[in-house]
Amino acid sequence: MQHKKKGDFRVCERNSREMKEERDLQHALISEMLAVCRRHHCAMEGLASGIGGHHAQQRLLMFLSDRDGVPVQKEIARFLRISPSAVAVMLKKLEKNGYIEKFTESNDGRVNRVEITPSGEEAVRKMRDIFSGAEKVICDGLTAEDMGHMLRCFDKMLENMNRLEPQHMQKKRKDETLREQQQD
Repeated sequence: MQHKKKGDFRVCERNSREMKEERDLQHALISEMLAVCRRHHCAMEGLASGIGGHHAQQRLLMFLSDRDGVPVQKEIARFLRISPSAVAVMLKKLEKNGYIEKFTESNDGRVNRVEITPSGEEAVRKMRDIFSGAEKVICDGLTAEDMGHMLRCFDKMLENMNRLEPQHMQKKRKDETLREQQQD
């Protein structure tokens, strides 16, 4: 049996203290990141309320505005990562408010295509102005170097988070990707 020297205790104590400090720092980092996300979500929802509907509808309008072609509902569901039936409900509301028009393909009555209207484009323009102004305020005082460093850190964190995902979810994501590629 080995006996520890008197100095070993101090090394062990220092390592334990450093590990606790690292855990505390990790917890503080995640807590702050979540707080930023919550505050951002609330601020954007408040700033853009009444323009283009709910935030998911706003994302849909921006998606449509950025598209060159006219997407089918299945593409929208994939982009938003929601069910086709949820997309149908959103589209119905957006159509009712005059932001989009739906039409079916002449050769296949089951395929619904969606096109943004001038009112929808105007809503997107207003949202982009609001979001752009908010991004300037949020990033005020950060240098390009600061933002680049943060992006690299977030990329690494996202990569690390993939390791937390259960195997069945990884398989499900791979299966969905394969199905999407086969449909295209």
